[in-house]
Amino acid sequence: MGQGDAIEIEDMRLDVLETPGHTPEHVCYVVTDRGRGPGPVGVFTGDTLFVGDVGRPDLFPGRGEELAGRLYHSLHDVLLHLPDHCEVYPAHGAGSLCGRSVGAKYRTTIGYERRYNAPLQIRDAAEFIRSLTSDMPPAPDHFSRLRSSPPRSSGRDGKKGEPWWWTSGAAPRSPGCTSLGLSTSILRGTSPPSPGG
Repeated sequence: MGQGDAIEIEDMRLDVLETPGHTPEHVCYVVTDRGRGPGPVGVFTGDTLFVGDVGRPDLFPGRGEELAGRLYHSLHDVLLHLPDHCEVYPAHGAGSLCGRSVGAKYRTTIGYERRYNAPLQIRDAAEFIRSLTSDMPPAPDHFSRLRSSPPRSSGRDGKKGEPWWWTSGAAPRSPGCTSLGLSTSILRGTSPPSPGG
């Protein structure tokens, strides 16, 4: 799945956002509960955005600066365009080695992170890259075996596109949309992410 793809589960819609940085192929899933309204209510950020921190880009040998630059773009030009009330569901909590200083809460909001997340306060891209590629804790041994992945298509047509909710107030079915007919309780209930990284 790539940018522009979506999954529909009853009244819920998950739009795929490509957010490289922690890994070259990272994606996030924006959740819209159309039973409540047309806009996004949550985002599964994986290892891009944590409570109080961001994903570390230095785990692919020799690619730290490149991935830190891509992470800066993913955060400032993609995720921070979501509304402040949008809940953030990261993949890890405190103790994870996928960030420098991940908070203990298991969810937050875009608005809270925009205001209090220390790496997000660094507006200069070069300084952000320096910050995330120096003085990081040692990576676990298995990360040294990571290799780059081939680039993935940006959606079904191979073109970059904005998520539907950036440009419209409705949630139409699109050719890149899959309807699964599963229970929405999966998305309406929350549970803490697994500990560790």
